[in-house]
Amino acid sequence: MIEYLRSNVKEMYDIDADKMTYTGCLYWRIDRFGSRYLSKKDLIGALNLTVIMNIPFFTIVYFGTKSYRKIQELISQGENDYSKKLQMQLYKALVAQTLIPMVFLFIPVGFLFYCPLIGIDISWSSLLITFFYSFYPAVDPLPNLLFIDEYRNAFFNFIRRAINRNEVTSVVSYDLNMS
Repeated sequence: MIEYLRSNVKEMYDIDADKMTYTGCLYWRIDRFGSRYLSKKDLIGALNLTVIMNIPFFTIVYFGTKSYRKIQELISQGENDYSKKLQMQLYKALVAQTLIPMVFLFIPVGFLFYCPLIGIDISWSSLLITFFYSFYPAVDPLPNLLFIDEYRNAFFNFIRRAINRNEVTSVVSYDLNMS
Protein backbone atom coordinates (compact mmCIF):
# COMPACT_ATOMS: atom_id res chain seq x y z
CA MET A 1 0.00 0.00 0.00
CA ILE A 2 2.83 2.38 0.86
CA GLU A 3 4.48 1.69 -2.49
CA TYR A 4 1.17 2.41 -4.20
CA LEU A 5 1.06 5.83 -2.50
CA ARG A 6 4.67 6.56 -3.42
CA SER A 7 4.09 5.67 -7.06
CA ASN A 8 0.82 7.62 -7.11
CA VAL A 9 2.52 10.78 -5.76
CA LYS A 10 5.33 10.33 -8.29
CA GLU A 11 2.88 9.83 -11.16
CA MET A 12 0.43 12.61 -10.29
CA TYR A 13 2.81 15.31 -9.00
CA ASP A 14 6.25 14.17 -10.21
CA ILE A 15 7.55 14.35 -6.64
CA ASP A 16 9.67 11.80 -4.83
CA ALA A 17 7.79 10.91 -1.61
CA ASP A 18 11.08 10.64 0.28
CA LYS A 19 11.83 14.31 -0.44
CA MET A 20 8.60 15.79 0.87
CA THR A 21 6.96 16.36 4.21
CA TYR A 22 3.39 15.26 4.65
CA THR A 23 0.89 14.40 7.33
CA GLY A 24 -1.82 11.93 6.73
CA CYS A 25 -3.28 8.67 7.81
CA LEU A 26 -3.42 5.44 5.95
CA TYR A 27 -6.58 4.26 7.69
CA TRP A 28 -7.10 1.09 5.69
CA ARG A 29 -4.18 -1.28 5.41
CA ILE A 30 -3.83 -4.72 3.87
CA ASP A 31 -2.58 -7.59 6.00
CA ARG A 32 -0.43 -10.48 4.80
CA PHE A 33 -3.54 -12.45 3.78
CA GLY A 34 -4.76 -9.64 1.49
CA SER A 35 -7.61 -8.50 3.77
CA ARG A 36 -8.30 -4.84 4.49
CA TYR A 37 -8.26 -3.76 8.11
CA LEU A 38 -8.61 -0.45 9.98
CA SER A 39 -5.25 0.67 11.38
CA LYS A 40 -5.58 1.59 15.04
CA LYS A 41 -2.22 3.37 14.94
CA ASP A 42 -3.39 5.69 12.15
CA LEU A 43 -6.76 6.18 13.84
CA ILE A 44 -4.99 7.30 17.03
CA GLY A 45 -2.79 9.63 14.96
CA ALA A 46 -5.89 11.10 13.33
CA LEU A 47 -7.47 11.57 16.75
CA ASN A 48 -4.36 13.43 17.94
CA LEU A 49 -4.43 15.70 14.90
CA THR A 50 -8.15 16.28 15.48
CA VAL A 51 -7.45 17.40 19.04
CA ILE A 52 -4.71 19.72 17.79
CA MET A 53 -7.07 21.15 15.15
CA ASN A 54 -9.93 21.56 17.64
CA ILE A 55 -7.91 23.70 20.07
CA PRO A 56 -7.84 26.76 17.77
CA PHE A 57 -11.37 25.96 16.52
CA PHE A 58 -12.90 26.06 19.99
CA THR A 59 -10.74 29.04 20.93
CA ILE A 60 -12.21 30.96 17.98
CA VAL A 61 -15.75 29.90 18.87
CA TYR A 62 -15.31 30.69 22.58
CA PHE A 63 -13.77 34.13 22.16
CA GLY A 64 -16.04 34.94 19.21
CA THR A 65 -19.09 34.24 21.39
CA LYS A 66 -17.62 36.19 24.28
CA SER A 67 -16.83 39.16 22.00
CA TYR A 68 -20.31 39.00 20.49
CA ARG A 69 -21.90 39.34 23.93
CA LYS A 70 -19.57 42.18 24.88
CA ILE A 71 -20.27 44.07 21.65
CA GLN A 72 -24.03 43.61 22.14
CA GLU A 73 -23.66 45.26 25.57
CA LEU A 74 -21.59 48.09 24.11
CA ILE A 75 -24.12 48.71 21.33
CA SER A 76 -26.92 49.07 23.86
CA GLN A 77 -24.76 51.40 25.98
CA GLY A 78 -23.63 53.51 23.02
CA GLU A 79 -23.98 57.17 23.79
CA ASN A 80 -24.20 58.43 20.24
CA ASP A 81 -24.86 57.17 16.73
CA TYR A 82 -21.16 57.13 15.82
CA SER A 83 -20.35 54.81 18.74
CA LYS A 84 -23.25 52.46 17.92
CA LYS A 85 -22.32 52.43 14.24
CA LEU A 86 -18.67 51.66 15.04
CA GLN A 87 -19.63 48.83 17.39
CA MET A 88 -21.88 47.32 14.71
CA GLN A 89 -19.04 47.50 12.17
CA LEU A 90 -16.71 45.77 14.63
CA TYR A 91 -19.36 43.13 15.24
CA LYS A 92 -19.71 42.40 11.50
CA ALA A 93 -15.93 42.20 11.12
CA LEU A 94 -15.78 39.81 14.08
CA VAL A 95 -18.40 37.51 12.58
CA ALA A 96 -16.58 37.46 9.24
CA GLN A 97 -13.22 36.81 10.92
CA THR A 98 -14.79 33.92 12.80
CA LEU A 99 -16.23 32.39 9.64
CA ILE A 100 -13.12 32.79 7.46
CA PRO A 101 -10.98 30.20 9.31
CA MET A 102 -13.93 27.82 9.27
CA VAL A 103 -14.31 28.12 5.51
CA PHE A 104 -10.63 28.31 4.57
CA LEU A 105 -9.03 26.03 7.19
CA PHE A 106 -11.16 23.77 9.34
CA ILE A 107 -13.78 22.52 6.88
CA PRO A 108 -11.38 21.84 3.97
CA VAL A 109 -8.70 20.21 6.12
CA GLY A 110 -11.29 18.16 8.00
CA PHE A 111 -12.75 17.08 4.66
CA LEU A 112 -9.30 16.13 3.40
CA PHE A 113 -8.49 14.25 6.56
CA TYR A 114 -11.64 12.26 7.22
CA CYS A 115 -13.12 11.41 3.81
CA PRO A 116 -10.60 8.58 3.31
CA LEU A 117 -11.72 7.09 6.63
CA ILE A 118 -15.24 6.60 5.26
CA GLY A 119 -13.98 5.49 1.86
CA ILE A 120 -14.51 8.64 -0.22
CA ASP A 121 -11.85 9.26 -2.87
CA ILE A 122 -10.97 12.94 -2.68
CA SER A 123 -7.86 13.06 -4.80
CA TRP A 124 -9.71 15.44 -7.14
CA SER A 125 -10.03 18.03 -4.36
CA SER A 126 -6.50 18.13 -3.00
CA LEU A 127 -5.43 21.05 -5.19
CA LEU A 128 -8.53 23.07 -4.29
CA ILE A 129 -8.08 22.37 -0.58
CA THR A 130 -4.42 23.38 -0.77
CA PHE A 131 -5.51 26.61 -2.47
CA PHE A 132 -8.05 27.35 0.28
CA TYR A 133 -5.51 26.63 3.00
CA SER A 134 -2.85 28.79 1.33
CA PHE A 135 -5.26 31.62 0.56
CA TYR A 136 -6.36 32.04 4.19
CA PRO A 137 -3.65 34.56 5.26
CA ALA A 138 -4.55 36.82 2.32
CA VAL A 139 -8.28 36.73 3.08
CA ASP A 140 -8.11 37.04 6.87
CA PRO A 141 -7.60 40.85 7.09
CA LEU A 142 -10.27 41.67 4.49
CA PRO A 143 -13.23 41.94 6.91
CA ASN A 144 -11.52 44.82 8.70
CA LEU A 145 -10.90 46.59 5.41
CA LEU A 146 -14.41 46.00 4.13
CA PHE A 147 -16.64 46.32 7.20
CA ILE A 148 -15.02 49.17 9.15
CA ASP A 149 -15.79 52.49 7.45
CA GLU A 150 -12.60 54.31 8.40
CA TYR A 151 -10.37 51.51 7.11
CA ARG A 152 -12.47 50.96 3.99
CA ASN A 153 -12.44 54.66 3.07
CA ALA A 154 -8.69 54.95 3.65
CA PHE A 155 -8.02 51.78 1.63
CA PHE A 156 -10.16 52.83 -1.34
CA ASN A 157 -8.75 56.37 -1.29
CA PHE A 158 -5.27 54.88 -1.44
CA ILE A 159 -6.26 52.66 -4.39
CA ARG A 160 -7.99 55.56 -6.13
CA ARG A 161 -4.93 57.76 -5.75
CA ALA A 162 -2.62 55.01 -6.97
CA ILE A 163 -4.74 54.43 -10.08
CA ASN A 164 -5.47 58.08 -10.89
CA ARG A 165 -2.01 59.33 -10.16
CA ASN A 166 -1.67 62.74 -11.78
CA GLU A 167 1.83 63.40 -12.88
CA VAL A 168 3.08 66.91 -12.28
CA THR A 169 5.62 68.37 -14.62
CA SER A 170 7.27 71.71 -14.06
CA VAL A 171 6.71 74.18 -16.85
CA VAL A 172 8.76 77.26 -17.58
CA SER A 173 7.20 80.03 -19.61
CA TYR A 174 9.10 82.56 -21.72
CA ASP A 175 7.48 85.63 -23.11
CA LEU A 176 8.96 86.13 -26.58
CA ASN A 177 7.36 89.56 -27.03
CA MET A 178 9.43 91.18 -24.33
CA SER A 179 12.37 93.13 -25.56
